[in-house]
Amino acid sequence: MLDLKERPDHPFVHFCIGMEYHYNHEHEQAIQHLIRSIKLSGSGDTILRKTWALLAGSLEALGKIDDALEAYRKGIVAVGNDPDLCFGRAKLLDALGRKEEAIANYFRATQADISEHFSSFDIGIVNYKSYHNLGNIFLELGRYDEAREVWQKAMQANLSEIGSALPLFQAALQQKDYATAKECKDRIFHVAGLGESFCVAEANWLNSIQGPGAGLVALQQIAQTHQTEGSMLVLCRELLGRGMEREAVPWLLRLNELDVAEAAFLLGSIETQQGNHEAALAWMHRAQHLNPDHEPTARLVAALESRTLAPGPDPPRLMS
Repeated sequence: MLDLKERPDHPFVHFCIGMEYHYNHEHEQAIQHLIRSIKLSGSGDTILRKTWALLAGSLEALGKIDDALEAYRKGIVAVGNDPDLCFGRAKLLDALGRKEEAIANYFRATQADISEHFSSFDIGIVNYKSYHNLGNIFLELGRYDEAREVWQKAMQANLSEIGSALPLFQAALQQKDYATAKECKDRIFHVAGLGESFCVAEANWLNSIQGPGAGLVALQQIAQTHQTEGSMLVLCRELLGRGMEREAVPWLLRLNELDVAEAAFLLGSIETQQGNHEAALAWMHRAQHLNPDHEPTARLVAALESRTLAPGPDPPRLMS
């Protein structure tokens, strides 16, 4: 603000103030300064790309959707296929159900020239983030082959993540594209090891190629052999989903010893179903201690407390 007093007509000062307001969620003030920055900037100023993107984002945050779309459009006209602008416009169009337009803008983001881009640019937008979102749209439209192609590109562009491998794995299984499903399952194991994601994938894979029940056998073997938190937790969910509470309880007790909040929650749920409200409440208190922000636990604690707490003695009557 001191800088603004000295340079009231400098575009970079207004840009900086507008950006601070934007990230502080004070969007009305952000819009004023960002518009002022755009008006004061020259056509070749490097801050224009980010200024248009921030302006559109603030308008969108205020629910001014038409104005936000227009800001994205004007920004792209002014600076070309900027990845931030194309990506932001694509997400908004997708949310509005304008899928084909969203697809076009995501592809424009992947093809953008970033050689002279402002330093805060998110490099993921030009590859795996846009490709991942494209995969979601293509699958929603029933275009599996195109979804597979872009999800594979996302996987190639970001070797340390499984975000695109997970939905592609499920889609490939549904399409009986077992080669692609195995590729995804192998990626999940390579990145995440014997965690929850791989155990779920392995069980679904075996159920698909060997028949129902094969996944449960595999989960039991993995949990017995490796006893990783993820493998035991996935096994418990599978057992409970099949109504096999007795078989799940020993594994849940072992997970509870590892301070896994979900294990205590599930043990409390089992006791609740069996009508053991005091035992259920003890487990739910344990779950709440381990994960204080879990709303379903808080709701069950409140419900159980209202059942298990006996009413106290009547208060003494005062003499009139």
